[in-house]
Parts: sequence; structure tokens; C-alpha cells
Amino acid sequence: MTTTGTGVGPAVFTSPQHDARNAALLGSALGISFTVCFATGLFSHLAQYAPGWFELPARPAGLVLVVAVAWALVRRRSAGSSGDDLAAPVDPHPAHPVDAHPVDAHPVEA
Repeated sequence: MTTTGTGVGPAVFTSPQHDARNAALLGSALGISFTVCFATGLFSHLAQYAPGWFELPARPAGLVLVVAVAWALVRRRSAGSSGDDLAAPVDPHPAHPVDAHPVDAHPVEA
């Protein structure tokens, strides 16, 4: 890391890592992280010391549904499509298609 300056005032970093884009990305990531931490801490506090208006359900089925819908919306938005491709099956091993190794390729000898 090199700095330039005369010793009076703040030093100026000349490294390419110190640009506005990286600062904006780091600031956004920190802002999102602090917001998530604050929200989960608030939820945890409300769950432990619940006021009368806050009732935590015994079964989290509703929360699972909310998370599933949110995840589907995020995927649809990041895919940039209408969401039709989300219903298509995904091959976990694309390099090895299912038909490449039929069951009867190596018959069992009796």
C-alpha cells in the first residue's frame, strides 16, 4: 500500500482497491448485514419477552411459506424471466445424463 501526501492532512491511498465502487459495495453489504442482525435480534427479544400483541406460533408453517415465497420472488427477479424456467427440473449431474448408464448395461450374472 502506498500513500502520497506531504504529512499535512489525510494521506491519499493510491491502491486500485480504494475506489468508489468497492466502497459502495462494502457499505451496502455492511448496511444489509447490520439490518439483518438488528431484525433477528429484535425478533429474538420479542420471542423471549413477548408483549401481549406478539404471539409466536407453535408451528412455523406460516413462516416457512413466507420464506419460500420470498425465495421464489428473488429467484424470479434474478433470473430475469417470467418464472417459467423455475418449474423445469434440474439435473444434479449435468455432465452425466440419466440415459448415459442404463440399468441393463451391466447385467448381473446368476
